[in-house]
Amino acid sequence: MCMSTFKLSWNESEAEKYAHFHGSYVFKLLAIESLGSLNESALNLFLDLGRRISSATGDDREGLLLFQRLSVTLQRFNAILNETSCAGGCHNMPPPL
Repeated sequence: MCMSTFKLSWNESEAEKYAHFHGSYVFKLLAIESLGSLNESALNLFLDLGRRISSATGDDREGLLLFQRLSVTLQRFNAILNETSCAGGCHNMPPPL
């Protein structure tokens, strides 16, 4: 399912469940497609996090490195999913159309 058709929701009951953490933690709704697309909330979170890390370390590249680490993590996760989903015999599957 592509993110453009995927409905992301954060309703009041979910927000109330985490209300006692207010001020200590930031809760954001994130959606990351397996091909690496981010929803607006995730993109803004990672951009802000990259700026904060860069500010703390003094290295302007930290934001870019954060996105690279995220990309590598997604690639590894996809490889693991692909390998485990074929564990029972992908060699018997018909070729794709």
